[in-house]
Amino acid sequence: MSVRYDADGGAFRSVVGRSGVSKPMRIEFAVHVPDQARGNEIAQLAAPWGYVTTVEWSAPRQRWTCYCAKHMAPTYEAIMAAQKELEELSEPLGGHSDGWGTSGNL
Repeated sequence: MSVRYDADGGAFRSVVGRSGVSKPMRIEFAVHVPDQARGNEIAQLAAPWGYVTTVEWSAPRQRWTCYCAKHMAPTYEAIMAAQKELEELSEPLGGHSDGWGTSGNL
C-alpha cells in the first residue's frame, strides 16, 4: 500500500521526517465514545489486542475519548490497520476512530 495524500498520509510523512520509522514507537489512537461507560467497554475490548487504554473527558470539546496506545512498527499500513481494527471494535458501542498521533522516537 502506498501512503495516501490525506490527513493520515500527511501525519505519517511528518513522523517519517521528524523521527524516521526504523524503530517501533508508541502510537496513540483516539476513539470518540458516547459516554464513559461505553468508553470503558471499548477500552476492555481493545486491551487484548495489545492496546494500553485510558478513557478521558475533554471539557473544551464536551466529549469522551478512549485513547488506545500501542508500541508498534510505524508503517502506514500498520497504522491504517489499527484504525480499522479500533473502528470495528468501537462501532457497535457507538464509538468511532478519530485519528492518531505519536511523539516519535524520543
